[in-house]
Amino acid sequence: MQETKPKNRIAPWVWFVNLGLAAAFTYFLFFLKTVPETPDTSDLNPKASAPAESASQSNGSNKGTDFDFYEMLPETKVKTPTVEEYKPKRQPENVHYLLQTGSFRNASDAERQKATIAFQGLKADVRRIEVESDDIWYRVQVGPYKSRSRMNSAIDKLVAINIQPLVRKQVLETD
Repeated sequence: MQETKPKNRIAPWVWFVNLGLAAAFTYFLFFLKTVPETPDTSDLNPKASAPAESASQSNGSNKGTDFDFYEMLPETKVKTPTVEEYKPKRQPENVHYLLQTGSFRNASDAERQKATIAFQGLKADVRRIEVESDDIWYRVQVGPYKSRSRMNSAIDKLVAINIQPLVRKQVLETD
C-alpha cells in the first residue's frame, strides 16, 4: 500500500482575503498622499518662532523643540487684584446649636431612635413636649454644640445612618 502525502494547498479564500488586504493597504497609501499638509504655525506668526530659533542656535543643538514659552514666561508680568483676606466671624458666646433628629407620638419610637444615635457615639435626649392640652410629642435632640464644626461632625454621623437633622440655633439669655 502506498501512502499519499497530503498536498499543501492554500484554500482559495485565503488568497482572496490577502489580495483584498493588499488592495486596501494600497488605497490607504494613495489616500495619505492626497491629504493636504498642515500649515506650519511658525509661518503664520514670525515673532513667535524668532526666539525659539535663536535659542536653539545659541545652544548649538536643535532637539526639535520650537517652544518659546521658556523665554516668554520670565518676561511676563501678571497683575493680580488685591483682595481682602477672609476673616471668620467670631461665634457669640451666648449661642448654641441643637440638632433635632425626630419628633414622635410614641415614647418607644423616640427611645429607639435615641439608641440608634447612641451607636454612632452621640448623646441624644428625649424631651416630652405638650403642644395642646391633649397632644403630646416626644422630641429627640442631639447637642447642645457651641461650635459649628462639632455640630457639622455630628450631622455627618447622623446622615450616615439616614437621619436628616434639623438645626436649631438657640440664643441663651444673659443676666
